Amino acid sequence: MLPKIGHVREGDKTRVLNIPSDFQSRFKLAFGAFLTVIVSTVFTVIAFGLLSPPRDVAALIATPVPTRPPIPTSTPVVLPAVPPLLLTDNFSTRGNWARGSSQLPFEYVSNGYRLAPRDPGGFSRVLIENFSTANVRDFSVEAEGAPSLNSTPVEYGVLFLHDQQGDASERFMFFTVSSEGSFRLRGYVAPRTVAPSAQTPTAQRWIELVPATASFAVKTNGQPNRLRVDVHPHRLLAYVNDALVFDRTNVDIDQYRDRSDYDGRIGLISVGLGKPGAQVIFTNFKLFADVKP
Repeated sequence: MLPKIGHVREGDKTRVLNIPSDFQSRFKLAFGAFLTVIVSTVFTVIAFGLLSPPRDVAALIATPVPTRPPIPTSTPVVLPAVPPLLLTDNFSTRGNWARGSSQLPFEYVSNGYRLAPRDPGGFSRVLIENFSTANVRDFSVEAEGAPSLNSTPVEYGVLFLHDQQGDASERFMFFTVSSEGSFRLRGYVAPRTVAPSAQTPTAQRWIELVPATASFAVKTNGQPNRLRVDVHPHRLLAYVNDALVFDRTNVDIDQYRDRSDYDGRIGLISVGLGKPGAQVIFTNFKLFADVKP
């Protein structure tokens, strides 16, 4: 039998050899380093998947991803505040508007106020009684209405920035929607310096400020529409059913307000689109204004 490490057999006697402690330390360090290498190798193989079968070269090539430039962000538009509510009218009480009659193109009816164009290509307008925005800096006018049952195509809305001197001249702006699904902003001028003639039989002129524009915000098929126009110095905003349809820097406002005969009255309007039988029923009207005491 071989002697154990550190023992030497001499005859029948065994002599113990003293192995230096330096040799034992070296042995322990070498064995520890060997174990460290083994453990590191196993960890590397597992971590990097070196035991997995090789992948196809095509799978190692990155797939190009289309890129696009960032979409520029627009600066938010700050909308001016709507002035305090000054007047609301559902036409159940007769007093704010001309009473009219069935023989006239305007009258109170059981569910609102009826307004019909005077002729297929003309218009009718009514002004609210006993109120003027002549001394008001900011105001908003809102109206809700719809074509009456069996009405032919019609355009209807609100008028504002009105001036008139007697029966000789009249000017105003008006914002309307049509039963065919569009909106527009117009000016009306009937100058007293122009006499009727064969070329201008009515001596009146329409000014297209925002041309007729189709919009999904406008309800058709006889459904009611709610219109609002916000009038500020040099700025005009218009809404249809709470949707902003235009925000216009409007230098034309001064051309109306600065006239000596500017009275600032507001009202309702209906415009014929070429066929007889057009009329609209207004069911609500509101006025917002920053009137100061």
